[in-house]
Amino acid sequence: EVTFVDGPDQALDSQTVEVAWTVRNNGPDDIAGSWLDRVFIAPNGNFNQAIFLKEFQRTGGLEAGKTYSRTELIALPRTQGTFQFFVQTDRANQVTENNENNNLFFSDPLTLSLKPRPDPQVTFGEAPEVVTAGTSIDVH
Repeated sequence: EVTFVDGPDQALDSQTVEVAWTVRNNGPDDIAGSWLDRVFIAPNGNFNQAIFLKEFQRTGGLEAGKTYSRTELIALPRTQGTFQFFVQTDRANQVTENNENNNLFFSDPLTLSLKPRPDPQVTFGEAPEVVTAGTSIDVH
């Protein structure tokens, strides 16, 4: 079960940010092996429109009743708006569980803004007044 997801509340598009999450083994048995945790970002918290960002492999299993926490650097997409981070553990269903419905959790909202972009502008140009078709000219 994912019990906690945290990320920044404001960021710029294409920025790399820290996202943290915690997963708990609520089952009566230890988990052996490995599985995948996936990180998404969803506009207005709508997971049906989520954008996959990155996945991470958990190795070493997890004892019954125990948790693990992870913090990773995630590159944000080139977009703007209000989003939430979602983390889904055991994304590929590698762990046999009694409850598959608690493997997804989300963060508080993130406001993602566009960072300033370059805006090159022509401020001066010089060219001949008359040009013959098919010839080359120099423009300064």
